[in-house]
Amino acid sequence: RNSNNISRVANSHLAGVEAATAQLQPLVSLKVGRVIDKFPATGKDILRLSERDLNDILTQLEADRTGNEREKRVRLRMQIGLKPVLS
Repeated sequence: RNSNNISRVANSHLAGVEAATAQLQPLVSLKVGRVIDKFPATGKDILRLSERDLNDILTQLEADRTGNEREKRVRLRMQIGLKPVLS
């Protein structure tokens, strides 16, 4: 969990265009203890995730998976440490 907090802080320093294109610090699965498969490389890649991959990542982070696809993308951005805004 501590490594995820460090990654979230690093990701939170990304803003604007940089948040969309800069390399994200990946988070670790709380279930298996390794970097999450299909973790988005950039903020822009969050928009490219299938809903299934989105659900899988949220599950690995033990985050809420309720709501529509857009709400899940916003939730994932916040879990990663980015602002909730979608481009």
